[in-house]
Amino acid sequence: MRKEAGMSFAKRAVLYVARKRGKTLTLFLILLVIATAALSGIAVREAVATAQLNVREALGGTFTLQPNMDDPSKWESREASAGGVVAGTQQVFTGERITNDLGERIMGEVDGIKGFNASWSNAGVPQTLDGEFLELVGDGEGDLADAFLQSYGDFGKTVSLTAATDTRFDAYFAKGYLELIEGDPVRHDSGNGVLVSEKFAELNGLSVGDAFTLKQSDVYDSAELKDTDTVTEVRVQGIFREVAESTAGFSGWSASNTMYCTYDTLTSVRPTHKEDGFDQITFHVDDPADLERIVADVEAGYNGSDDFTVSADNGEVESVTAPLENMDRLVLWLVAGVLVCGAAVLALVLTARVRDRMHESGVLLSLGVPRGRIVGQYLVEAFLVAALAFAVSVPVSAGVAQGLGDGLLEYASERGAEGGAGLGAGGAGRAGDASGMTVVDSSSFGLDFEPNTNLTDIRVTVDGRSAAIAFGAGFALVAAAVACSSAPLLRRTPKEILGKMS
Repeated sequence: MRKEAGMSFAKRAVLYVARKRGKTLTLFLILLVIATAALSGIAVREAVATAQLNVREALGGTFTLQPNMDDPSKWESREASAGGVVAGTQQVFTGERITNDLGERIMGEVDGIKGFNASWSNAGVPQTLDGEFLELVGDGEGDLADAFLQSYGDFGKTVSLTAATDTRFDAYFAKGYLELIEGDPVRHDSGNGVLVSEKFAELNGLSVGDAFTLKQSDVYDSAELKDTDTVTEVRVQGIFREVAESTAGFSGWSASNTMYCTYDTLTSVRPTHKEDGFDQITFHVDDPADLERIVADVEAGYNGSDDFTVSADNGEVESVTAPLENMDRLVLWLVAGVLVCGAAVLALVLTARVRDRMHESGVLLSLGVPRGRIVGQYLVEAFLVAALAFAVSVPVSAGVAQGLGDGLLEYASERGAEGGAGLGAGGAGRAGDASGMTVVDSSSFGLDFEPNTNLTDIRVTVDGRSAAIAFGAGFALVAAAVACSSAPLLRRTPKEILGKMS
């Protein structure tokens, strides 16, 4: 015993760990479970934070400017004529129109905006250069709305045409619902270039550079304007793919049949709307955290005449991030529960180890070995096992964390799946005509997309930062457990310890 007392406490710790394999293995497994749970939880929470940031950058960093159609002072009654004969009156919006120049002016005067897209949607009929109808994706068989529209001349052959100033910042492209796979985006100066869907292009044998025509439906024919007067030649500038599932009110206006073009192209197809301007502008900011300040600047500079309304709707961000927030709470409670239970079990195991060695400790104390060296030995023993357990937990956590994250995200999504409709982005509607009939406006072409789950996908990686946090907390936990379990040794004298053991 005197020889052992003369050893350094570090050497005694190594010998004890090597000799007591069963107890060492038990402690190793406990620490491995604690370390794996903590490291996996930290890695998952960091992945969730990254996913939330990605969602907010994609969906939350935008605001929309629209004409203030609700202000009665912005409307005037004017005579409507047909064939030179007065046919009644119609309401005309007299406020400032939304144009590409307005968007560029705002971008130049307000800091923090990285881009914008002004948009307006209407209907057009695509045809070959020889005047034959192009095929539409999906025939709407069995759909009453499709059957009804098919009975109105060639209106059943119409597709959704969206005029855009920069499709890179179109809501559907920016949110990842649509993806440009060939060609170039449509911009304000793209001339007669259009974007078509991959499905539409394949169905009609179109590729980038091919030409076809667009015209208005013959249901809009009047004495002054026939559909044949609106035939406009266009060329395929780019092809996009649908990434997310969507629904539309009419199969001809589905995402597969949607086309993007310039304002000049759409007003050539629908010349009666040439002076109307765009329905809205969507601005994208550099940093979502600056959104409130930027919106306030735009409102202060451009809403004095009440011509426009400015809105920043975070509803879609909240609906998409809800599963991530639920998951973050689940991970937090799970890790906290494992750590609390693990700490309790660890304290019990270490207390039992100290109790089993109380006689040995009493003898060492009676031989003059300081209490600090004895407790230091216990600490080194625990740290040796902990270091091994923590090292093994890194590859184990790398395999466990992604599965844990995916499982918790699925569970959190199921919990938050109650309610919540698809995510659309319809534009502002235009007024009805003089007869009181409902007219086709941009809101008619809004698509309802299923939430883009790619935005909430998490990529869990166990990096050095996660390991440092977990291991730092782990060693602190081990040190606290050793200190608590060694309390009886620190309070008693050698005589009390040996007397009690006898």
